[in-house]
Amino acid sequence: KLLLCSDHTFIGWDTKYSGSTSILWLSCSEHGNWKTSIGDIVGKHSCPSCCRRGYNPSLDGYLYVLKVSGVTGDFTGYGISNQPERRLKDHTKNLKSYGFVIEDRYVVKTEGKQAPIIEAQLKDNFIRNPQEVVGFITEATDSVLYNEVVNFIKSRIGELSSVQT
Repeated sequence: KLLLCSDHTFIGWDTKYSGSTSILWLSCSEHGNWKTSIGDIVGKHSCPSCCRRGYNPSLDGYLYVLKVSGVTGDFTGYGISNQPERRLKDHTKNLKSYGFVIEDRYVVKTEGKQAPIIEAQLKDNFIRNPQEVVGFITEATDSVLYNEVVNFIKSRIGELSSVQT
């Protein structure tokens, strides 16, 4: 049995049910019908038109820096989020599945419009780690630069409101 939010209605199967990859049709009271998989519904994805994904600069922004180690190497990853707890939880889970561990983290709150600007400055000022890193394709640099990345962020925004998680 599927548990859907009140604005979504199950219409029917597009494919024969075979588990989480099975395709079904749903309807949104505001945007109409769409096709998705069971896995996406379980993953809390909703109507593509209703769903707000990605970074929203009109909300509070958070910059985060992670010092990561693993069997294939170490790196410093960084990024932006409106929901840092959820983002860090996702990174922890994904990195663990590839044999990585987060050894240290720094999270700082800033104005929503400021975070993507600082992230772009990080990309311009720190050499990208050539290692393909899940979740950090363009936002990774050498592990020994963790403190430098943190200090770079601090120098750009000051300590408006630091959140250690």
